[in-house]
Amino acid sequence: MSGVPTPLTVGVEEEFLLVDATTLRVVPAAPLVLATAAGLPQQLHAEGTRYQVEISTPVADSAVTLREELAVLRRALSAAARAHGCRLLAAPSPVVAVEGPLHLTDDEPRQREQHRRFGALTDTLVSCGRHIHIGTLDVDTAVAVSNRVRPWLPTLIALAANSPFWGGRDTGHSSWRAMAWSGWPSAGPPPHFTSTAHFRHSVETLLGSGAALDTKMVYWDLRPSGNWPTLEIRAPDMSPDIDTAVLQAELGRALVASALRAIAEGRPDPPARDDVLRLARWRAAHDG
Repeated sequence: MSGVPTPLTVGVEEEFLLVDATTLRVVPAAPLVLATAAGLPQQLHAEGTRYQVEISTPVADSAVTLREELAVLRRALSAAARAHGCRLLAAPSPVVAVEGPLHLTDDEPRQREQHRRFGALTDTLVSCGRHIHIGTLDVDTAVAVSNRVRPWLPTLIALAANSPFWGGRDTGHSSWRAMAWSGWPSAGPPPHFTSTAHFRHSVETLLGSGAALDTKMVYWDLRPSGNWPTLEIRAPDMSPDIDTAVLQAELGRALVASALRAIAEGRPDPPARDDVLRLARWRAAHDG
């Protein structure tokens, strides 16, 4: 591992709810909306339920480029939603409670097995976050950087907290999404990894124990991406404005850059006990 790449790249995934424009109830219109917006197949995707859609920006090397990409994709998806009588809701959770069984995505065998194994936990799939990818990092570097960024996860949750309401009621927390996801056995802060082998063993343990169906279900707040040469920050809630998205991405990139400098200088990992980190995570989700 060497010093900081110039520049570190950044990409953002944003999840949106599809709601009726009048009632604000979620509508299972994702297949229709995505078909209408089919001109951007690499950037627009289905999510865990048919109430949700996702955008994935191309790789950017500046905040200006990232902002432009987010604006283009949001406009395209918003227009497609309006064509089917619904609106995008840039919120972490439905404003009105979801009634009846969930409408899952077309990935039915996997979704059926997920529901069979995890039951009511799948109700939390109707929630939306913002995932930030920082690269380009090989897996060894991403694991080492994860150890240095993980103490900052409560801060990132507090700054992004945007889900006080869940199922139509006030939860008394600033980020109930963070708390709801804590119920998954593969979620929460990642371990401190002693090596890349330890990271891989931790993932294998989740799979072998039945706590995750596959690597897509490694729901840690921070993880080396399973698909891209990046470190993926998964902690932030979704929020409406693009400037907040860009700020969160740039904060993530700054944390990775600082971690890379510390590694290059041979500084030890910052202390962050698992029990204290979990308490700090709850405090951040509660207070914002």
